[in-house]
Amino acid sequence: MGSYKLDARGMSCPIPVVKTKKLLEEYSLVEATVDNIIATENLRKLAEQLNYKIDVKEISKDKYINYLIYFWIKF
Repeated sequence: MGSYKLDARGMSCPIPVVKTKKLLEEYSLVEATVDNIIATENLRKLAEQLNYKIDVKEISKDKYINYLIYFWIKF
């Protein structure tokens, strides 16, 4: 199934969530990079609803904080 890197910086919700959900139908690992806390919280909710594991890491301290979000199938 492979993995996919989604750069969702600058996208407002629900676009990062919708794109991530669609990608999870095709890939076993999705790395989504977002730049706002609302998208991060909504992606956490998506992971919970779909029974996926999620790992969120802050990757920047610039004007816009970037979060790298990993989704993978929960066994």
